[in-house]
Amino acid sequence: MPRRVPVRTSLRMMALLVETLRRHLNVFARDAARAAAGWSITFWRDGVQHQGTIRDLSRGGFFVRTANEQPIGARLEISFEIPIESANRSVVGEAIVVRLGAQPDEGLGCRFFQLSSASRTNLEECLKILAPGELAAS
Repeated sequence: MPRRVPVRTSLRMMALLVETLRRHLNVFARDAARAAAGWSITFWRDGVQHQGTIRDLSRGGFFVRTANEQPIGARLEISFEIPIESANRSVVGEAIVVRLGAQPDEGLGCRFFQLSSASRTNLEECLKILAPGELAAS
């Protein structure tokens, strides 16, 4: 007969597992204000290229409007240009899908996973210029 684990012990183990997964996947509550954007983004998963439009952007991630479905937890390679002081600068790196948007706002909520220092600098400069909620020119 299988050994029964007390409910209290099993709940603690489940909470520990969830916390470990959150830390490992870098999935935490949103901690930064979002700024509206309207820029094109190219992303790849398993070598397949997809396109979308960034709806909003923050230090921690972005929401991309796209009809291309990806599962939560999918790791994406990303690349997009941001206009800063009449020059385009790029953000290149990796992101993880953490949320799926439903109709009418179809798309993917993504957290930045890895960004180069140059990409992080470009992102920070962009966010200083954009006020949260301000619509940027595409």
